[in-house]
Amino acid sequence: MIHIKKFIINLSWLFILLSSCSQEDLKQNQTSSTTIKGDIVGSETEISLVKELIKNSNIDTLKSLDVVGGGSKDGIEKLINGEALMANSSVKMTGDEKSKLKEKGKKGLIEIIFAGDAVAVITNSNLGIDSLSVFQLKKIFKGEIVNWKEVGGPDLNIQPYRRNDNSGTHEFFWNKVVQGNYSESIIEVNDNLELINHIENNKGGIGYLGVGAIKDKDGKPTDKVWAVNIFIEGDQPKSPYSFVDVVYGGYYLSRPLYQYFLYNEKELFQDFINFELSEEGQQIIKEFGFFPITEEQAEANNVILEKLKK
Repeated sequence: MIHIKKFIINLSWLFILLSSCSQEDLKQNQTSSTTIKGDIVGSETEISLVKELIKNSNIDTLKSLDVVGGGSKDGIEKLINGEALMANSSVKMTGDEKSKLKEKGKKGLIEIIFAGDAVAVITNSNLGIDSLSVFQLKKIFKGEIVNWKEVGGPDLNIQPYRRNDNSGTHEFFWNKVVQGNYSESIIEVNDNLELINHIENNKGGIGYLGVGAIKDKDGKPTDKVWAVNIFIEGDQPKSPYSFVDVVYGGYYLSRPLYQYFLYNEKELFQDFINFELSEEGQQIIKEFGFFPITEEQAEANNVILEKLKK
């Protein structure tokens, strides 16, 4: 009888041990499955646009490439570590990042500005706030304004949302607007779709994203959320949908969109870059809800294109 009890006890412990191992294996599998891998990696803002440009370029060598998101900073990190062939980024590479690239023995960094963008501040479409100043936005995202009635809206608590630290849009918005600690009540989201869903279902919500994410396939504004007009105190409100304001600098949160790769990959990307910067490519960028590059940016790109010819 004693032997039977010992057998049952040992069997029970074995079952628990196997069960815990299985759960641990499952956790490891879940973690590895969420790792962002691809040939062109980075900006969530750029991912759909770049896929559209590749599709329309009809360049056979690009068809097998995986284009994935994960955020601008993640794309740059993977380029540095040799885990991506190209990084899409909504922010310019920093000096520290370029130094890390050199430390790893990687030379010949190519930087291209292929499109323009506007970071839109979005609210629920039923909120009724048409415009906000940059100063008001700063106080909202820092938690110093906590109710919409403080800025002319309804008596409703404000729920701010922010992108995660891998996001170039997060870095851009922090540098241009927040410049300090976010509100303690802020909720972090991983991508644009998650943000839009939150704002659409929360009347008090406010967040920020690249304006292309809230335009339909014809480049028209979505009715799911409202893109707030933004102004600097003493100036007129500007819309993130306005071609003139975004391209010529009147809109405070306008920015260029970048792509980075190494010179030794020029055979793979040279024709694609030429297509993006061509009249046809820039027209696709406009139709897809983004903005064409400026003359100054085009001149800077031409210097790079001349290097690629060598």
